[in-house]
Amino acid sequence: MPGLHDGHAHPIVAGPSLHNVCLADTKLTIPQIQAVITSALKASADQEPGGWLQIDNWHSSGVLPAGTVVTKADLDSLATKRPLYVHSSDSHNAWVNSHALALAGITKNTPDPDGGTIVRDASGEPTSLLKDAARRLVRDVIPHPTPAQAMAAASEAFAMLAAVGVTSVMDAAAEDGFVELYSALAAANKLKLRTGLAYLLSVEQAKDPRAALATLRAFKKNLAGSDLVSTGTAKVFMDGVMEYPAHTAAMLDPYLVNTGTDADPHWEPGTCRGRLDFDQDTITNLALVLDPAGWQLHAHVIGDRALRTALTAYEAVFRHGGRQRDNRHLLERLKEKAKGSGFEFSEGGS
Repeated sequence: MPGLHDGHAHPIVAGPSLHNVCLADTKLTIPQIQAVITSALKASADQEPGGWLQIDNWHSSGVLPAGTVVTKADLDSLATKRPLYVHSSDSHNAWVNSHALALAGITKNTPDPDGGTIVRDASGEPTSLLKDAARRLVRDVIPHPTPAQAMAAASEAFAMLAAVGVTSVMDAAAEDGFVELYSALAAANKLKLRTGLAYLLSVEQAKDPRAALATLRAFKKNLAGSDLVSTGTAKVFMDGVMEYPAHTAAMLDPYLVNTGTDADPHWEPGTCRGRLDFDQDTITNLALVLDPAGWQLHAHVIGDRALRTALTAYEAVFRHGGRQRDNRHLLERLKEKAKGSGFEFSEGGS
């Protein structure tokens, strides 16, 4: 019978978030956001003073009034000593309070990680906004769920997918720690649909393509044991997102900045063109090693500069025997028409 096939999802990550405080991707003012968080703090007062509070689906580009820049002071003013982690609905931005920054050891002297940005004020102090890979600096110190909790959350996520007719799904950012959980889900008959895993490669891993291939093969070997779970795909983040306040999607032309006022705006090209995480040589060399070995690349691209870089890498593969192998590499998340190509790409991938 026909089924629905979801080519890009994050069921393992989504499971625990089903029970976090949710801002519903709604445009809100700072006081409105503070009111939601305050209500959640009161409802979980037994977690004072050290229990983390995680808030999901924050509309980071829709804080009202338009152009509002969030800071740690907005969260520090709340009546709590707990560390707070507010995660954006686009999964590329996080907003935290001073306690969370301290627990993560993020200071004025903390360097930006590869593929991420710690937003700073004029004096260099972290403002509490973390972009892309910089979110991990805080996420890594948040206590992980127990195996039983992770199992229950993942089971709930897969049951929800199955209930609406999804029969197969691509987990688009898998890590080593997923192996044990997926194996346990399959063994307990909790994995309700076929799942393909795209293993997430960092920029640093990709700089040594042969070692990256060995990592992928080891991941695949460890995953063996159920015909419901498979892998043959590597995931890379070429850039971030174009929405304010991130502006991390890699663009050919610079983002516009308002040199006027809110009442009388005047938009001019600025100096920021976003952040290209994988340079041309790195992504091309990676593609040329993975393709002959039978691995598919699953590239997150949003900006036109990231798109061009990924397509150039795929073209190199095409010219080195890729046409015969017909291993179809993916472009995910982009919203761009490739001029003169006859191809049009849209959200979800092509």
